Amino acid sequence: MQDFGINYQPSILSISNYKELKEQLTSSLEDYKGLIATEDNLKSIKKTKAELNNLKKQMDDKRKQVKREYIIPYNEFKNDVNGLISLVDQVVAPIDQGVKGLEEKQRQERKQHVLEMINKMAPEYGVKPEEVTFDPKWTNKSLSEIQRTRDIAESLETLKREQKIAVANRQLVIAHAKDKGLSEPESWLRLLDNGQDVQTVITEIDKTVQKKNEDEERAQKRKEAEEAIKRANQVKTDNGKTVDKNTGEIIEDEPDKFEISFSVTGTREQLKYALNILKANKIEFSLDGATAKKVN
Repeated sequence: MQDFGINYQPSILSISNYKELKEQLTSSLEDYKGLIATEDNLKSIKKTKAELNNLKKQMDDKRKQVKREYIIPYNEFKNDVNGLISLVDQVVAPIDQGVKGLEEKQRQERKQHVLEMINKMAPEYGVKPEEVTFDPKWTNKSLSEIQRTRDIAESLETLKREQKIAVANRQLVIAHAKDKGLSEPESWLRLLDNGQDVQTVITEIDKTVQKKNEDEERAQKRKEAEEAIKRANQVKTDNGKTVDKNTGEIIEDEPDKFEISFSVTGTREQLKYALNILKANKIEFSLDGATAKKVN
């Protein structure tokens, strides 16, 4: 390209009598220094303020006027340069588009190569390829094949370790829930799935069981107190009837209770149904020591 020649003549832009003007202004302003507004001079002080502000405006207006005139040749020069640049842009744009398209094609090829590496390496670590989180840096052009393989292997090893820990944590939660008498640990497992650490889940199980026991204890004490009050209000009549002395209501004697032990055989759903029948009829039963085994 030929030399970028520019016809430019530096111009002089200055205040012709700057020194004298500054000295005059400095001297004139001395008369205004130290002015203090009072009730008596408020009107004249406001007039002085307006005159000084007007002086500032005159000087600044002059600066703006000169700037508008001074910048005209620069704006014309800028427009000419932008026109030349646009000629280059018209040629660069399709080239740039082609380069980006080719680079994206190469990136997709590298990504496909990485996916094939994951599919091949994942089974060696006992993990499923679809469980691997794809790291975009594995497609970097600057990454060597050795480093790429090493990074993928490290990611697979980390995933394998995390999955083992997750399985162990789930087993720990299930065992702890069962030990505390909670037969359905699914809700606690969901806490793990939602990101809660295992110790927090264990603590929540303990809190829940403790609250349940406290609630049952309070309920039992309340029931015993109510029964004690009820018995205190009961009297035997001459004919052997039990009567509430406050209401005169005849209290039916509680029927005798019996205990029976037997085994039940059925499907999982049938056994659940049988237990629900017992619960619905408020029949007391205990599963302590009960075991389940397949019979076929």
